[in-house]
Amino acid sequence: MPQTPEERAQEILDATTYINQSGSVGYVARVNRAIVLVSKDEINNIRQWLESFKAEVALASSLADLKTRVASLSSMPNRTSSQAKTAIINKLSDTDCD
Repeated sequence: MPQTPEERAQEILDATTYINQSGSVGYVARVNRAIVLVSKDEINNIRQWLESFKAEVALASSLADLKTRVASLSSMPNRTSSQAKTAIINKLSDTDCD
């Protein structure tokens, strides 16, 4: 059943209030926040690697130099499900999830 604009606005307000409440955040909200925080950390790691890559490209003086510079960048290994689960569990103990 479609919502009226007023119902949709109230739903957004309720969700925002639920997300922003402090102190007695429910379990589901804490898990969701932990997932978002872990995702943000991963995105920031990728952004840092891209910035390093761009810097190395800018400094390269030849194709051979570029290959050497890019090869020296740290690798970004795939994350396993177990690593993701551990990261989320660790974030749950952070106060950011409260």
